[in-house]
Amino acid sequence: MTAFIQRRLLLAVPTVFAVSAAVFLMLHLIPGDPASIYLGDNLATPERLDAIRHEMGLDRPIYTQYLDFVGRALQGDLGRSLQNGRPVALELSERLPRTAELAAAAFVVSVVFGLSLGILSALRHNTWVDTFGMLVALVGVSMPIFWLGLLAILVFSIQLNWFPVTGQHGIASLVLPATVLGGSSRWSRCSDSRSAVS
Repeated sequence: MTAFIQRRLLLAVPTVFAVSAAVFLMLHLIPGDPASIYLGDNLATPERLDAIRHEMGLDRPIYTQYLDFVGRALQGDLGRSLQNGRPVALELSERLPRTAELAAAAFVVSVVFGLSLGILSALRHNTWVDTFGMLVALVGVSMPIFWLGLLAILVFSIQLNWFPVTGQHGIASLVLPATVLGGSSRWSRCSDSRSAVS
């Protein structure tokens, strides 16, 4: 088990570098100029654009920019947001507790409902319960998570007004996204637990 974890950790290092390089390259290939976004349309004179590009290091070769980014990232400096100028690491740390809360809630939903439905389907093999469980699993696996999320917002937030669409309103704000996110893995848990029991 320890050897498996070590191999996974070793494989994670080149994977992270490859993904970061690909994202870095794509950000430079898409249209748009970070300096003009930072300054806005009213302040983007050629002189100020050149000054901001130099300050951000955008006038250097792309490989130098990437190596500088990796060096700063390894020290915990992820740069500053173009929208508000705040450090990106600070922005991420402020949002991390909410993300962890949502991930934990989605995991609980996935385990509780997925295993329950899978065990019921296995215990009631070849009955309507089994058929219903497999139908739910098939629909859940086939439907993209973003589409399921939009449908859930449309039905439960806009039409029925049961849950808020956005914002932080206690447990009510957590139920719908946790259920939708938990659903992406819940369906596979349903079929896995069904196979294990049967």
